[in-house]
Amino acid sequence: MRFKKYNKQVRFMTKLVKQANRIIIKNKMEVSNKGNDGDLVTNLDLAVEKFIISQIKKHYPTYCIVSEEFNENATLKDDCFTIDPIDGTINFAHNLPCWAIQIAYRFDGITRASVMFIPTLNELYVAVEGEGAYLNGKRIHVQQTPVNKGSIYLLNPDTRPYVDAIYQDINPITKSHRMFGSESSSLAFVAKGAVAGNVFFSKNIWDIEPGLLLCKEAGGVFLRNDKYLIVACNQEFFEVLKTSVEKHYVDVKEK
Repeated sequence: MRFKKYNKQVRFMTKLVKQANRIIIKNKMEVSNKGNDGDLVTNLDLAVEKFIISQIKKHYPTYCIVSEEFNENATLKDDCFTIDPIDGTINFAHNLPCWAIQIAYRFDGITRASVMFIPTLNELYVAVEGEGAYLNGKRIHVQQTPVNKGSIYLLNPDTRPYVDAIYQDINPITKSHRMFGSESSSLAFVAKGAVAGNVFFSKNIWDIEPGLLLCKEAGGVFLRNDKYLIVACNQEFFEVLKTSVEKHYVDVKEK
């Protein structure tokens, strides 16, 4: 698979995620608490991120790096890489399959390419601006079936009241909803047509940047602001999600 633009960066990021997975395979996991909110971090998150950062600094020394463990407060610059060494660490730590290694490449203020690897499924996702989204070298597209035959997958780790209200709005329209515990996996599943849409309340750039480009290039419709990200397979479903999220999220925040 060769791209007209950013092929060098795609090859570089693909090599990094595969090498990172070898680090994970070869080393024993050690888990510790991250802060006071029940989140976890492993020694492998740290080792993978250190490795990827070292390689980026070697090959792209002038580029900014925004990453979960070591550069979470870095400012997103025009020329930049975003890194999530293991997105879905809680899943990873409990031997659940939905986790990924992901990197996005940003140039001149726009995310141009991204690579995401879900090792447990042997799924390598690549997206390049204007050249499409790919899974293991084959072009992928968002779901084409009617909304009432699809499913909504809302990724949200807590029980905030507006999440339940959104469920009540959307569930009668779709088959069901799910929570994967991994932004990367959820966005990848939208891009490959397995899921009709997602709503995220995450603000972390490293969580969503690679998968958002993947969904864009797979034909998805999206809205992103400082409160939430909505991604849908088509305009009809997008409007359903947007209407419900705006109604309930804003109402709760104003109380």
